[in-house]
Amino acid sequence: MHLVDACKRLVADPTDREAKVDFVTTYHMIIEGTLALTGQFFLTDFFERRGILPGFVEGFKLISQDEHRHVAYGTWYLKQACQDPSLMRRMQDKLAELLPIAAGVLVPKGKDPFGEWDLLGYSSTEVNEFAFKALTRRLKVIGAGLPEVTPA
Repeated sequence: MHLVDACKRLVADPTDREAKVDFVTTYHMIIEGTLALTGQFFLTDFFERRGILPGFVEGFKLISQDEHRHVAYGTWYLKQACQDPSLMRRMQDKLAELLPIAAGVLVPKGKDPFGEWDLLGYSSTEVNEFAFKALTRRLKVIGAGLPEVTPA
């Protein structure tokens, strides 16, 4: 719903910089940059290590390359936009709002998102660290720190 709302606002007024920051933060930083690339990494690694579905792995890696280009655009855009302190704060507020929601997305059904779990043989620590490092690297490029997040 967050992405849909941001998209509707941006379509209604393409010059609305706050709407664009919300959209880019939601889509490029959270959905693609944190969740999709994390899931894609562990899924392709799982199949590669087992030597299975090589055609799928090759195709999925191409999709991941495309995701990286999208995320690079989002990072570039936010680096430019966040020169404005109010837009920096807006991006950080949107991250603080969405990170607790995003934290549960990769958790297997029925598992405690705050407990230990595994995904395709990878520990919750490995998965969360990968996602966290990916996001913090991008925030460093943007020139922003992590927002203070309180669990949902």
